[in-house]
Amino acid sequence: MKIDIKEVIQRPQATVRTDGVKVYEAIEKLLDNKEKVEVDFSKITMVVSSFLNAAIGKLYGKYNELGRRNRLYKRF
Repeated sequence: MKIDIKEVIQRPQATVRTDGVKVYEAIEKLLDNKEKVEVDFSKITMVVSSFLNAAIGKLYGKYNELGRRNRLYKRF
């Protein structure tokens, strides 16, 4: 399943932590259902670390490396 970041956050700048939480929740739901996830940043023009920490960084605490590597793909 592909998650288009711009569609989730409704803007081309990924600069708000709460938007990162929305992305995390979308990814988490798919990973919990054992789906492969492609996270598409191609329409994003700016990303800040607080967004990435909330959207992607939290995944490292919940999913082991093998689970992330086999099911999570990032597209820039």
